[in-house]
Amino acid sequence: MPFTMSVGQNLLLNPGFEQHSKCPDDLTTKYRSEVVDHWYSANEGTPDYFNKCSKEAGIPYNWAGNAEAAEGRAYTGIITYLKGSEYREYIQGELGEPLKPKTHYRISFKFRLANNCGFVSDALGVLLTNNKIKFLKANRIEVEPTLSLTRENALQPQTGGWEEFDMDYRAKGGEQFITVGNFISNEKLKTYQLKSRKTRHHMLSIAAYYYLDDISITEVKQQALALKYESDSIYHLEKIHFGFDSAEIRITDELELRELVAYLKNHQKYSLVLIGHADERGSAAYNLELSLSRAKAVKSFLVTKGISRDRIEVVGRGEKMPLSFGKDEASRSSNRRVAFKLVSKK
Repeated sequence: MPFTMSVGQNLLLNPGFEQHSKCPDDLTTKYRSEVVDHWYSANEGTPDYFNKCSKEAGIPYNWAGNAEAAEGRAYTGIITYLKGSEYREYIQGELGEPLKPKTHYRISFKFRLANNCGFVSDALGVLLTNNKIKFLKANRIEVEPTLSLTRENALQPQTGGWEEFDMDYRAKGGEQFITVGNFISNEKLKTYQLKSRKTRHHMLSIAAYYYLDDISITEVKQQALALKYESDSIYHLEKIHFGFDSAEIRITDELELRELVAYLKNHQKYSLVLIGHADERGSAAYNLELSLSRAKAVKSFLVTKGISRDRIEVVGRGEKMPLSFGKDEASRSSNRRVAFKLVSKK
């Protein structure tokens, strides 16, 4: 049975890194256990802290780039990839209370590539533990993360802006610490070099460096929905409204997709075909590519919420299958859509 969700309060202490005992003065070059109040380094790496109170490590301008906080006046920064090295940085935070067994939680945070780094990497993960952890090297923590976000390509259309890690988790019980970083080896990691980037810090030029902000763990209360889908029937995502010449999914459109995520998680027997469409403006070839990009955008959203990419196929139909033949904006808007079909796994 599918579910809709309501969420409770954030269980993390100092989730937006606003509480601090000392204003940061520059990049962190020496290991220190506490990065900022209630946040620690999980290995011998050196995560950084940024706050509007600082000049060199300020907001929006700092030695790593230029970015306003996703929320408030502060954020942290970590290296997720270093060329030629398994060096990694992680931040570890504390919950105000342990997670309850067999209870569903929503785990989310914002991440953003820093302007001055030389690489993009594709993976971020979350490790939930009952106790505070400490690895005595600055290298990658070689454990399987509790949750992970990996994408088909390191470079995404939204790279350079604030992006969101947002996944659901069913607790084992007792988890009271969260560690965020990249747990994937360089050999398996997808990266992309940004050759035009320049920085006064050599390490940044050979690194993927991400700002992190607004980390959240909230209990999810699930309520049954009366959604019913039949295999091999076509359904339209009626609440997803793409702008003209756009494949961007807006935050206000996400509820319907979350409901689809819940349905797929509770109906593992189905795989999914996403079918993108476009209105008639533009060439047929361009509209075909645009419609495929819209289907891919929906797939990317579903994957970030924990649906296996192997369960999802994407196709584009361009302008060939309009819902409406009108020339007004309402008609054209209805044609800028993504539909889906459930297919029973063989």
